[in-house]
Amino acid sequence: MKKDPHSFLRATFYRWAELWPADDAVQVRAVGDTHVENFGTWRDAEGRLVWGVNDFDEAGTMPWPSDLVRLGVSAHLAVKRLQGTAPSSSKVCRAIWHGYRKAVEKGKPAPMILDGQRKTWRRVVRKLIKEQTPKAFWRHEKRKLDPAQNVPPAAVAALQAALPPTAGQPTFHQRRMDAPKGLGSLGKRRFHAKAKWKGEPIVREAKAVTESALAWARKAAAGPGIASMLLSPAHSPDACQAIIDGWSVRRLAANSSKIQLKDLLREIKSVHDKLSLFHSMGAELGSLQVASETAKELQDEVARRSASWLRQAVREWHSQVRKDYEAFEPP
Repeated sequence: MKKDPHSFLRATFYRWAELWPADDAVQVRAVGDTHVENFGTWRDAEGRLVWGVNDFDEAGTMPWPSDLVRLGVSAHLAVKRLQGTAPSSSKVCRAIWHGYRKAVEKGKPAPMILDGQRKTWRRVVRKLIKEQTPKAFWRHEKRKLDPAQNVPPAAVAALQAALPPTAGQPTFHQRRMDAPKGLGSLGKRRFHAKAKWKGEPIVREAKAVTESALAWARKAAAGPGIASMLLSPAHSPDACQAIIDGWSVRRLAANSSKIQLKDLLREIKSVHDKLSLFHSMGAELGSLQVASETAKELQDEVARRSASWLRQAVREWHSQVRKDYEAFEPP
């Protein structure tokens, strides 16, 4: 968390939820823990390559500006960290806003399927996936895992249910204590099941489903969470992803993982295409939010805002995050 302000932001959604005001903005089904590295790729039930938000652990009902402003702050911090390889934070903020507003105005939530459209993303993402070969993926996975002891029976059952019926007997593993994890879910229990199927290894991950930090911040229910997001018309989940008896299960593979912002920006050469990346992030949030029951009210409110509003809000919240980061003392 103390590595840099962006790492701190990613690890402290609970603080963001605590500080975000109970304003009069329209409430929507929100991602919650939004940031530029909460995007990745996976294969849906039709085998199509999908790009979008891949972690809904902190999803709940929030005022619509929260997701957008948090993404803007994250982009601002990430762009500063990648100085020299990214556009200015002002241009990035404007791109996020235009992508978001266009998706909300359109009012037709839909996932970002890369196989049939978005040539730039298809080319770039496929190149990154090709670089992470299955051999390299499995070598990396092996370094991260230790044999698991005392795996909860519900987690075992969930993992076995997510494997093909004809898969070999699985072995169960857990993350090494020194292996990197998502910063926002360090305390969550997670286990892996590795098995052989059709002569090659496969792996599933089970992560305990807990209520969003919104519930802690509000001392009240967080509202629809991860299960609701997986069923959203704006999301086409991995064919193996499911909520089973309190565990969130998904497939891990070379083409089903987060994509680091630095890798994307390295492969995207032109400033126009780099800004299109942030435009797509905004569009993904807009598509997810406009799938809410309050879509019409959301469209009306968004029509009254502008990119300058978002830039100002990002500046103010960036200052708050920096203040918290500088005051934070690791235990």
